Amino acid sequence: MLFRSTFRKSALIAIATAGLLAGCAVDQPDAGGSTSPTEASASRTKNAALNLACAAGGDCKFGDTGPGGGIVFYDAGSNQPWGRYLEVAKPLVSASMNWCDQAVLVFDNPRGFQSKAYEVVGRGFLNTKAAAEACKSGAVRASWDWVSGGKEDWFLPTADEARMISSLSRPGTVNRLDLPTGETFWTSSEYLSTSANVLLGNFMTTWNKVTKQAAVRAVRAFLPGDKS
Repeated sequence: MLFRSTFRKSALIAIATAGLLAGCAVDQPDAGGSTSPTEASASRTKNAALNLACAAGGDCKFGDTGPGGGIVFYDAGSNQPWGRYLEVAKPLVSASMNWCDQAVLVFDNPRGFQSKAYEVVGRGFLNTKAAAEACKSGAVRASWDWVSGGKEDWFLPTADEARMISSLSRPGTVNRLDLPTGETFWTSSEYLSTSANVLLGNFMTTWNKVTKQAAVRAVRAFLPGDKS
């Protein structure tokens, strides 16, 4: 009886050991380099992240809905100090508003007019921030205070950003933005203490900041990983 009991115990131990070893070997690649279930799961997780929608933090392309609910219209190709992507809001902040409540030179420039540095892509946030601090009301202040799509970092586009929005909204344009054509809206690019750049249809000009009225269309910049 002792022999049979010992034999049975030894057999059970051998079977259990073999099972444990088989279980341990499941996550190991074989000699042929095949992928284990653990590695396959990690790969699927990585691929799922890469396939995220733009608004969910994935890669963005022209025309995608951005994290703020706007339309992506620019990709710098790599991360910049200001962000990487630009999205333009679908609704207007205002249909008609002056640029500022007072004639004040926001950017200190001894030449009396602002250099092209304030018109370039990526400068809109800083332009709007500075102007909003100087203006109690108007387009710059309204866009700075605006909240849409759960985002609070909207701003007025620069002259170059506005030109881009306009050109991409024209009928017949390949990859056209779904926005009204020929709009007149303010930019964040100042010209004089009394004037700022405004997009008049497809033409950029300057208007009096205090007395003239134009639409206010906001944009925002963001980096990959930003989510709605």
